[in-house]
Amino acid sequence: MKKITMNLRKNITYLFFSFVSLLAVTACSDEDDAVIAGGKGYLQLRLFAEGTTRALNDMADAKKIELELDCDGLTVVQTLGLSAVPEAEGAGLVTEKIELLTGDYQLMSYTVYGAVKPGKDTPEELAYGYPGDLNFQITQGHLTEIDVNVEATLRGKISFNLIKDLSNYQEEMDKVNNASTRAIAKDETLFQYDQIAEIDVTYKMGSQVARTSQTKVYLATDADYFHTDTLSLVAGEYTVTEVKYYDKQRQNLLLVTNPNTKITVVPNVLNKQDIDVTYPENMKAISDYMALYEIWKAMDGPNWSYAGETYVAKSNWKFDGRPIDEWGNQPGVQVNADGRVKSLDLGSFNAKGDIPEALGKLTELESLWLGKHDDDLYDESVSYKLSKYSLYHKGVDLCKNRLAIAREELALRHPRRKASPMCNQKKQAYTYAEHATYDVNKGDIFNGITSIPTTIKNLQKLEILYIANGRITNLPEELVELPNLTDMELYNCKLEEFPEALKKMQNIIALNLSTTSIEGDTDGKQMMEGLNALFNSSKNLQILYAQECGLTEFPMDILDAENLVMLDMTDNKLTKLPQKENAEFAPKFAPIQAFFDNNLITKVEQFFCGTNDIEKFSIVSNHIEEFPLLFNQGAIDGKYAAETIDFTDNRISKFPEDFKGIRTETLSLSWNPIGEVKNGVSYFPSAFAKATENGQFPERVSIQNLETMNCQLDSITYTDGFQYFKNLQAWDLSGNNLRYIPYKFNVETFPYLTGLNLNQNCFSQFPTEVFNVQRLYKLYISSQTDRDGNTRCLKEFPSGMDQVFGLRFLDVSGNDIRIISEEDFPSILMEFNVADNPNLEMTIPSSICESIVNGTYMFGFDSDQYILGCPALDLDINK
Repeated sequence: MKKITMNLRKNITYLFFSFVSLLAVTACSDEDDAVIAGGKGYLQLRLFAEGTTRALNDMADAKKIELELDCDGLTVVQTLGLSAVPEAEGAGLVTEKIELLTGDYQLMSYTVYGAVKPGKDTPEELAYGYPGDLNFQITQGHLTEIDVNVEATLRGKISFNLIKDLSNYQEEMDKVNNASTRAIAKDETLFQYDQIAEIDVTYKMGSQVARTSQTKVYLATDADYFHTDTLSLVAGEYTVTEVKYYDKQRQNLLLVTNPNTKITVVPNVLNKQDIDVTYPENMKAISDYMALYEIWKAMDGPNWSYAGETYVAKSNWKFDGRPIDEWGNQPGVQVNADGRVKSLDLGSFNAKGDIPEALGKLTELESLWLGKHDDDLYDESVSYKLSKYSLYHKGVDLCKNRLAIAREELALRHPRRKASPMCNQKKQAYTYAEHATYDVNKGDIFNGITSIPTTIKNLQKLEILYIANGRITNLPEELVELPNLTDMELYNCKLEEFPEALKKMQNIIALNLSTTSIEGDTDGKQMMEGLNALFNSSKNLQILYAQECGLTEFPMDILDAENLVMLDMTDNKLTKLPQKENAEFAPKFAPIQAFFDNNLITKVEQFFCGTNDIEKFSIVSNHIEEFPLLFNQGAIDGKYAAETIDFTDNRISKFPEDFKGIRTETLSLSWNPIGEVKNGVSYFPSAFAKATENGQFPERVSIQNLETMNCQLDSITYTDGFQYFKNLQAWDLSGNNLRYIPYKFNVETFPYLTGLNLNQNCFSQFPTEVFNVQRLYKLYISSQTDRDGNTRCLKEFPSGMDQVFGLRFLDVSGNDIRIISEEDFPSILMEFNVADNPNLEMTIPSSICESIVNGTYMFGFDSDQYILGCPALDLDINK
């Protein structure tokens, strides 16, 4: 066995060990270790402590070693585990064997690590060194061992104070010293100096290779600067060459500086060293903040007052007395991880005048808000608001979720009036809307912004532009040059003309023009022509709100808009929903939701739009006289039923001969004289029976909730066609003149019917035929009067109610029922309303009284009624 000895000396941590002298490089034959074929061999290091007791004790702390090797210019880095030397337990360590290709090697550097200490993410660094001229050879099939002695060296500690240096921007800060603004609440989510949470410090000693250490950052007590954790280094003179600053969890690199600061590490002493955090000249984030100041100053900034809910009421931007790197921390301003302005809200302040050209300097801007509107939205008398700015501020991606948000917004703008409780309509759940606490009245002018500069063309990342309730009368044509602008509002603006920019914007996906008008456009022709130009240019438009825009004609180019899925043209003056000339099939336009409420529409053409994918189609409060054939194709070959089709409050009195049926969850024909009059009697229309061709195609009529309130119906008969409503679950027939129910009103005809509303009809006898519908759960039969509406006509209560096994709710209020005996009391119910029956005499069974008291039987009554059997009730006779 051949042995070679070499010397090595290096400093180490806290009297720890270093490579000092190479004792031996030993080559062993394959008799000791297995031969590795293919030109490979092994390397193994054995570390021995020598000298002080501390060096011997600290040897046990070492857990692994990282080696940097060089072989003919190829660098090999390997981390190896350490364990006790078998023949020298307690005095030395041995590495794992490393497999290397044969050749000549040089050990360039090493680092020795201990365990991961509590509160740390990485192992403790115990020692490192640069052996210099330490060469060895790996031969095929052999193990090369290097024995190394260890001796003690000295180390010290150092921490850094991070001092903000804004000297490059002192002149700009001096310019605003006399500005007068209100203070704001601090928003810790924005980038600024105190966002720094960790740093990487790169340093080197003399000509040695630079090393980097990671350390956390903390705010100094009662001081306006940060300091770091303590680092342990070999004593000596160093130069800090680079510092990288990170936020929490190292999610974003905030800043990189090259301080070239000299530091001294003294043995066994904690030294503190200042490092200037110098913001470089022409830093883009600082340039953004300077642009904010220019905008604020040009638009009467000192008199701004915030009006909204996202920030402190009446707050303003503040510049004077603040470091320039904090100028981006303003109400209505959001910045990205690099400190660049990504969102700007000017509309929530009483900003005045033209936006200056400085806007074009905010080249990372993604959303620009020049006015917002949180109009009153209602669902069952509950007031909501859906603020897109608030959603954006909370981190909701408006572009990614635009269709889901539009569904909610349209549901609130067009709430279904409160249907009968027996209807099986699903309760709307809102993800984006919130209960309203304030609102801006529709039509109000809320800010004084008058124009947008042409430099907006520089905002190549702009995705959202919302303009509302302001004095802007036109748009710069340069908007066409913004490739990412997809979502836009031009709400409640008084325009000089339809903007040329809008006519040419090919990438727009969502557009709101509601309550916007054009000067002198009394017949809506300019608005119609502008929309035609827009749809001729943009093939990507998916959502269009054009409420109350003065339209009298429907823009025909919309019929070619195959991507338009949400359309709202409520509150205009449209007279017709047209089709293309000589059309024989539906156009490309096939909306998911379309609303045309409160217009003057008299006709909907058969091929106005495709309906196979329709969810909601609403044309409430118009002048339609004949039910359209629009839904024929969906009835014949549609794969899905619509959610709601609403023709409430029109003048529909007939169905065309070619009517082929309708497939929807809810169909509302309420407040339409739909009956077929024969001999002075208005019957339920037979069109549904004809549509199924007398039952040959029953799938053509699929309705779950049918609303025929106040339709002037005198009679429904089996031959009318209602027997084809096999899917019907709830039927509202209230407000008609019905006197009886047909004999085949049974479970065979209505296998799924659970709710029936017969309120405000003319029943003089209780229609017990309805009890043949075994699934019937709720029955309303209140307020029955003669045809003149003067005399209450329902006086008798039926016997045998306990045999109606499915019924759980019964409302007979507002009648003139005289007697309900204890034997006839409907004990099977869960809710029973007898209020407003002034001549009623009834006796409640004692078992039901107990259920009323404990709340399991809901009982509606008047205190002055003559009701016996339950002393617990708040009745006059019980007092």
